[in-house]
Amino acid sequence: MSGRYEGDWIDEKYDGYGVETWAKGSQYRGLYRQGLRHGVGVYRFYIGDVYAGEWSSGQRHGCGVHTCEDGSRYIREFKWGVKHGLGHYHFR
Repeated sequence: MSGRYEGDWIDEKYDGYGVETWAKGSQYRGLYRQGLRHGVGVYRFYIGDVYAGEWSSGQRHGCGVHTCEDGSRYIREFKWGVKHGLGHYHFR
């Protein structure tokens, strides 16, 4: 099994609330629109990092917190998947 999705569907696409899990252990739990992460959700990377925040068209976009496996954290804004604008990085 390469992955699994449990949640809402509209027109054969993930839409609404759902949980997507991949074979290596990564997991996204949150909102989807037309098959893409969109709205608020939490992505747990198989390496131990966690991103909790806003998504748009499948990308981290808006306010969020990225916590690394070692406990360091970046808090604030993301734009199309990358850190952007004013933010705070807390080193561990």
